[in-house]
Amino acid sequence: MNVDDNTGKAKRSREISGLEKMAVMTTEIVPYQKNMYPVDIVELHPSPLGTKHLRFIGSGRDGKDYAIKRISDDKTGTIPATEFFCYELARLLNITTPEWSVVKLEGDELAFGSVWHGESELDDVLQRIKFFDGNVGVKNLGEQLSKIFAFDLFVNNTDRHLGNYLFRTSGYSNNKTIIAFDFGLSWWGYGLGGLDVLDLVCNTQVNFAAITHSKIMIKTQESLKMLADIAKVNSAEIKTIVDGIPEQWLKLSHRHELIQWWGSEEFLIRLEKLRQEIKRHELV
Repeated sequence: MNVDDNTGKAKRSREISGLEKMAVMTTEIVPYQKNMYPVDIVELHPSPLGTKHLRFIGSGRDGKDYAIKRISDDKTGTIPATEFFCYELARLLNITTPEWSVVKLEGDELAFGSVWHGESELDDVLQRIKFFDGNVGVKNLGEQLSKIFAFDLFVNNTDRHLGNYLFRTSGYSNNKTIIAFDFGLSWWGYGLGGLDVLDLVCNTQVNFAAITHSKIMIKTQESLKMLADIAKVNSAEIKTIVDGIPEQWLKLSHRHELIQWWGSEEFLIRLEKLRQEIKRHELV
């Protein structure tokens, strides 16, 4: 065999090796990355809801309106970081939330902006009656509400009430889906690991008790499955979420604390306590 043949084989070998590497690269899963370029808010309007933690609706340069959550909206200063974390964790777990973005206010202040769809349909009394009759046209309504309840328990959301559910219709299938929004009173707002949501008089418990005693068919197994799915989320995925939170929203120590806590014995104990809480609702 002459030198040219050996050279040709070596060249072809390198080409094949290169193609194999490209094949590997194309089959790698690219992590989800939220676009973190903030949307400029060009106009601010007083919130029509008049609630403590939603003071303004902002019109963005992208043509969308946003419910604005700022660091100054409560004494803990954690509402934007909490909303960011909960929306992103919900996305991982296939719980539908509104579209959202980091938004920029006057003076380069960064805030959390959830796309504003108007007031909840369930603010209307007649719609509430239909809701409790299970007659709002949402496929698998009980299943979806059961998943949201378990998620709210985990993130210690004490303020899930009928006014922070939305319904949206698919443009193709014409099916309705339920959307959960507003996680401001949860997670870092109470301190990591809190179980304030187990208080039977908080909005989340009162709301779910009413749903349980309505004509809506609650699915306990879906709630338990949601907790199992949360347990499958790994600390690397949590780090990806936390790393995306703007620096001014969350202390470095709080970031490290969450990543270390995720998957720990305390984390597992929390999930077990919440499993027992879900089973309690099944027996009531």
